[in-house]
Amino acid sequence: MILTPDAVRTETVGGVTITIREKIIPDSARSAKDQASWCRKGDPVKPCRPIGRSGIPMGVCIHNTGDIATPAATNPAEQYTRATWPNCNMGGAAVHFFVYDGEIWQNLRESEQGWHSGDGSFRRAVKENGPVICGNLDTVAIECIGNRAGSEETTARLAAYLLKKYGLDPATSLYAHHDFANKYCPAYILPHWQAFYDRVTALLGEVAAPSGATPFAPRVGETVRFLGGKHYVSANAKTASGGERRACTAKLTQIAPGGAHPYHVIACDGSRAVYGWVDAGLVAPVEKDKAAPFEPKAGTEVRFLGGRHYASSAAANPVGGERRACRAMLTRVVPGAPHPYHLIASDGSAAVYGWVDEVLVAPL
Repeated sequence: MILTPDAVRTETVGGVTITIREKIIPDSARSAKDQASWCRKGDPVKPCRPIGRSGIPMGVCIHNTGDIATPAATNPAEQYTRATWPNCNMGGAAVHFFVYDGEIWQNLRESEQGWHSGDGSFRRAVKENGPVICGNLDTVAIECIGNRAGSEETTARLAAYLLKKYGLDPATSLYAHHDFANKYCPAYILPHWQAFYDRVTALLGEVAAPSGATPFAPRVGETVRFLGGKHYVSANAKTASGGERRACTAKLTQIAPGGAHPYHVIACDGSRAVYGWVDAGLVAPVEKDKAAPFEPKAGTEVRFLGGRHYASSAAANPVGGERRACRAMLTRVVPGAPHPYHLIASDGSAAVYGWVDEVLVAPL
């Protein structure tokens, strides 16, 4: 082993213990070279955004990547982890897990987005009766390395564990990369996708409770991480107050045990991002090594990740098609709006000139 994991955890699936070595890419990590249009030299090597609509995964996306030769002291899962960070040799890809035989290395938190599915930031209905979803924005990525039975079996076990952990139905929440992009991936698994799906489904009923898991039990007065989502005027309100609220650090001011939205939080970062009662799943501990949340202000130059832009902050339909990624000037901010940031390309192009979703804006 060359890398030292930040943490190692074990989970039991189908009577077999899987070991996950966590080597989470720091939020402060910057690319040492130009890797892709969305990941230039000096750019973050991952999106640094909450996954899904509230920091909770909406699906699991399966990929295949090629086997590679490695020295005896290491393995391909570890080497792909090194290639992502700190070596910056993955062409801008950032995935949550690499799997090789029984080895699992985790590069991204399950609560954050990756760059892996090739569908930008476009949400759509992919499966019948499934959610409106985007691979990059909403799913946890598992890269199964090589055409190896051991890798595929461990991938199935990891997928079952994640689906169970987040209460997801494989019928609507287990995806192939091919579901999101015109790419034949996972190339080794797709020819027998139904058998793989059936294996995951069978394992789903055999996932043990997470080992060593300690429930997060915040206390009044504690500073927490609000993952973004809806807030409410009371702990049992039926209807949210306003639209989606962005992620931020917040002070927990009241707790209503048993309430539908048991935590009352107030943004403590100088913004008005959240002020109300929120669901328990939207509150997480503040991570000591986590960079301050990205809170751009008007007049700041930012990185536009590419996607749709709109004529107003509340417009229902975009103007034109997909816009390419670029540097841009943030000219106006409307907190709580569906498309809260007004951007104008600052690279001499006309790549973007309009209002965009919060998830499409990142620091330079």
